Amino acid sequence: MIFLTHEATTKIIGSFATIALAKNYLSSIGREDYDSYIYLKRIEEMNYISRITYVDDVCIYNNSDFWLNEAHNINDDFTNYIVKDVFGELVNNDDFEIEMNNNSQRVSGIYSVADQIYYNMLIGGEFISLFREECVVTGLGDESGLSIASAISNVIPLVMTGSFKEAVVVLSLLTRTSYLNEERLQKYMSMLSSADAIIYT
Repeated sequence: MIFLTHEATTKIIGSFATIALAKNYLSSIGREDYDSYIYLKRIEEMNYISRITYVDDVCIYNNSDFWLNEAHNINDDFTNYIVKDVFGELVNNDDFEIEMNNNSQRVSGIYSVADQIYYNMLIGGEFISLFREECVVTGLGDESGLSIASAISNVIPLVMTGSFKEAVVVLSLLTRTSYLNEERLQKYMSMLSSADAIIYT
C-alpha cells in the first residue's frame, strides 16, 4: 500500500496499490509535478537492511544467536554499551530496537539447513548493498570501480549464494590495495563470519 502525500502540506491525498497508480491518479486530476509528492509505504512492507555491526567493538553483524538471545539484554541496558553500525557510527537506542525486532523475527524462522542457507542468501544481498554504499560514500581514491569489481569478482557469487565460509577464505587471499586494505577486508571477513547461520558438521 502506497500513501500519497503532498510534500509542502504533508496532507495525505489517498492510498494506492502501487506508485504507478498514485501517479496515474495525479495525472487524472491534472497534477503531473510528481516530485512535489511523497510516496510512503508501511514499514513492514519495506525491505530493511541490517546495519548494526559492533557492540563494544565485538562484531555481531546479523549473528543469529546474538539477535535471538542477547540483543534484548543490550536493549534493556543500552546506555552501558557502545553500539556502532557498519561504518563505525554510533547507533541510538531507537534504531537498535528497530533492528532488534526485525532481526530477531527473521532468525526465529531458521529451522533447517535450507533455512540457514536462505538466511545467508538474504544477508548476502544486504551485505553487497552495504559494500556498494561504502564504495559510493567513501570514494575509491586512486582505484576505479572496475578494478575493485574485478578484484572481488570471485567473492560476489559466494556471498549471494550464502557461502560465507568460502567467501571469507577468498577475501583473506585477495591482494591488498589502497581501498581493499587489510582493515576493510578484515571488517568484511568478520561480518560474514558473524552472520553465517550455517551449522557445519
